[in-house]
Amino acid sequence: MRGFVARVFSALLGGLVGFAIALYSSSLFEPSVRAWEGILREYATSIPPVFLEGEGVADFLESLDRFNSYVIIAFIVLGYLMTPFIEMGLVALSGSVQRLLKGVTRQRFIAGAMGFLGGVLVSFFLLNVPLFFYLNSLSKGFWNSEFVMVLLNALVLLSFGYIGGFITTNIFYPTSSRESILSLYELDTKPRLLDTSVIIDGRITEIVRSGFIPGLLVVPNSVIREMQLIADSSDQIKRNKGRRGLEILKNLQENAPNPVHIYDDSKYDHDHVAVDERLMLIAEELGGEVVTNDYNLNRVAGIRDIRVLNINELANAVKPMVIPGETLVVSVIREGKETGQGVGYLDDGTMVVVEQGMRHIGSVCEVEVTSIMQTVAGRLIFGRVRKVLKSQV
Repeated sequence: MRGFVARVFSALLGGLVGFAIALYSSSLFEPSVRAWEGILREYATSIPPVFLEGEGVADFLESLDRFNSYVIIAFIVLGYLMTPFIEMGLVALSGSVQRLLKGVTRQRFIAGAMGFLGGVLVSFFLLNVPLFFYLNSLSKGFWNSEFVMVLLNALVLLSFGYIGGFITTNIFYPTSSRESILSLYELDTKPRLLDTSVIIDGRITEIVRSGFIPGLLVVPNSVIREMQLIADSSDQIKRNKGRRGLEILKNLQENAPNPVHIYDDSKYDHDHVAVDERLMLIAEELGGEVVTNDYNLNRVAGIRDIRVLNINELANAVKPMVIPGETLVVSVIREGKETGQGVGYLDDGTMVVVEQGMRHIGSVCEVEVTSIMQTVAGRLIFGRVRKVLKSQV
């Protein structure tokens, strides 16, 4: 489709150029020929006729018309042949316009266009028309020549149009950080801010790929610095966590379907604002949501009326439901807190507390669910052993 449009545009452009050349050639030769024709007719008896009864003039004008037609056709063909170059020029122009309009929302563009039109109309009726009549009333000179008048009118119209567009966009749609960031990625959904814990956790990668968290992902610079500090820790476990967090963030940037924006929060550096506090301030500024698995951040953000997407809650929500009386196959791996209890885990990480299960540590048992308890950390399942499927070795 783009190639067809480029070919049509190239042919039209060539035709316009040919038409302009034809007009120029006509204006160059036809007045002289017409004047010569008038002289021949007026002084036909005293000047030997060069053109017999004007037939030569008609033939010349007809030849000039044919020449102009050939010029137009030739330039249409030339324009068609220049299609690849015209297409490259259109692509470059389109890219320049897109870069120019990047960061401009539709509302601001419409407001700016309406303001520009209003400024042009005001300028035309209040300034350009009086200026035109005033310059025409002066004796002919440089300042009221056609070139200067066109130039002055164009400058005044463009200046007032720009002022009108600037005023309307900044009054009705002032630029905010949220609009700038969302329009940069051509999105209109709420941005999601990722904290350090949710990146290091790693589950965010699969959640984003599955489409449960759409829209723009925002990672403040302070979160990256915090992961870098953890990666530089002397403790081996912390160092591994920090490095894994940086790798996960890099993977999100390269492979996630969502765009990832690194937010510059250096304006909070001089106040020594903590990372969690920065996340909430940025969320309030951008009108976004915080994605975390930090319980304390979840509570504080809730108090400040900031929406939080806690992936632990998501994980609990998608765990299979069990009811008392159902049976589960559980491998008892350690002793519980209470006397005689054993503890095992389901495939999704749900803890199962087995009554009198301590003596079955290391065994695979069929456990009957007796009760379920929902806690902040997740779901706890309590049960008792019905039979041992595989004894401890």
